[in-house]
Amino acid sequence: MKKIIIIEDEIILADALKEKLTDTGYETEVAYDGESGLEKIEQGKPDLLILDILLPGINGYQVLERLQKEEVSFPILIVSNSGQVVDIEKAKKLGAADFIVKATLSLADIEDKVKKLIG
Repeated sequence: MKKIIIIEDEIILADALKEKLTDTGYETEVAYDGESGLEKIEQGKPDLLILDILLPGINGYQVLERLQKEEVSFPILIVSNSGQVVDIEKAKKLGAADFIVKATLSLADIEDKVKKLIG
C-alpha cells in the first residue's frame, strides 16, 4: 500500500484529503504543521507528500528546502492558497512535482494528480 503524508494546517481540508485518499486505497497520515510533518517523514519516507505553503512555524518552502538538502526521492504535491506564478515557480525550483490552488481544488482533482504521481 502506498503511503501519503499530508502537511496541512486547515483541519477540515486535511481531514477531507485523508478520508478521500484512504478511501481510494492509500495509507495516509496528517500533520498540521511543518515540524511534525518533517518528523513523520523521518519516521518513514512516504511515496508522496501533499504540502501546504502557509503553515504555522516552519512554512512549506522551508520544508521543501530541508527535503531538497536530504535529496528525497518522493514526489511533492503543493496545495496552496496562492496561485501566483512566482510562488508556483519557487515551489517547483525547490522540488515540487505539481501544484494545486485551493480555490480551484476538488477532491477528484487531488485523486487524479496523486494517481499521476504515484499510481
